Amino acid sequence: MGTINEGVEAKASSLSLTLDATALGINVMATCAFPDDFTITTDIDLSEEGFSEGDKIQFNGSSSDNDGSVYVINRFTSGGTTIKATLVAGSHVTQTSASLYNVALITEEISAFILGDGNVSYTNYINREVSIYRLHINPETNAVIGGTGAHTSGGYTRGGAMLLFKGIIAGANLLEDPKTGTKMTWSLTSHWGDFVRVQNRITQDDSHRALDERGAPDLNAVVRKEYASDLGFAHSELALNLTAKYNKKETEYKLEEDTNFIGIHSYTLVNDEVDVPSSVDLKLNLKAKALPVVYGVRKIDSIPFFFDNLKNQSKQVYVGYALCEGTIGGVLDIIIDDQSTICVDVNDAASRSAQNTEDSVDIVCQGRQDRGQTLVGTPSSEGTGIVTESVYIEGSYDGGEELLNQIIENHLANGGSPAIAEPYFTTITRALPAG
Repeated sequence: MGTINEGVEAKASSLSLTLDATALGINVMATCAFPDDFTITTDIDLSEEGFSEGDKIQFNGSSSDNDGSVYVINRFTSGGTTIKATLVAGSHVTQTSASLYNVALITEEISAFILGDGNVSYTNYINREVSIYRLHINPETNAVIGGTGAHTSGGYTRGGAMLLFKGIIAGANLLEDPKTGTKMTWSLTSHWGDFVRVQNRITQDDSHRALDERGAPDLNAVVRKEYASDLGFAHSELALNLTAKYNKKETEYKLEEDTNFIGIHSYTLVNDEVDVPSSVDLKLNLKAKALPVVYGVRKIDSIPFFFDNLKNQSKQVYVGYALCEGTIGGVLDIIIDDQSTICVDVNDAASRSAQNTEDSVDIVCQGRQDRGQTLVGTPSSEGTGIVTESVYIEGSYDGGEELLNQIIENHLANGGSPAIAEPYFTTITRALPAG
């Protein structure tokens, strides 16, 4: 175990915990009996097979009384063929006649790193809580001062153990060396790690919805279950490069000749509006960017994730912007083309608080910054909001609109349940609840 650093300042500290993982993957067949609640006898020396005190082991035996039961080894007796153990999962059945069992090491602290989705996967061991205790032993009696801790079905009773470190798992490393053995190292950070660790997203659809190789969301990898059906960033990396041709009006000047009745020529300069073919390069390239995490009052940039023009009016372009990650208290001001939407002072208010007859005010402002005024929002409890969203459903349906509506209701209620065939998306429109 590495050095533990703590101080009066609230900051994250790190610690590495290295465990001997030589017993990783042990799986042996043994004839076992369970004469009482705390004793298990076998026909082989389990300590010689690599098991140690404190290991968590599971007994699997087809049609056997204690199939699937999990115990923690407290100590070995009778040359390793008898163990004193505590039941931590499953049920214990007294079995005096021996049966054949598969005994497997399932100690999470050395095996969680390599187990698959059916056991403890990456998404489960990262950020799991870790507590390290210190024991003091009486040198005369070899007894733990304050009592010995024990694993029970309800957890761990620490007895006289003193809490030395409490934190979360930040990383893991498994090192196999034929000379020094196998070592499992856990990188830990103190409980303050959650406060300094910034969790944000990238405005990229694949990352946001955790798409797998089939293009379907991986519900075990998304940050929040709601993101699996959120198509907000589907066009966040759209690129448009084209040359638009149009006609623009230009003024041409020419001389018009006029001859009077006595043959005297006169010339008049006149102007005329004509159409001149022109072109312009349109380049719109959206890029995925990291959403900032806002603490306090902060000026941030907006990240475009969508643009399109109005269907029947190509001159009107609509753009969607992402601001930040998580919930914020509000938006105090909006800066457009380096101009604030809140009037700076009385002079700015006089010139920009209303549009003039020449329509020369680019950004109309309101309020006054020198009075401390900001933009205000409207409580969501006022009025009824309407939202259209895409719902991701893990299976096809066959039964008409009624069954489809039932699937959607189930999805909104509890995240949905896997159905048959391929997953699909459907779009629903619903009213937002007040507040």
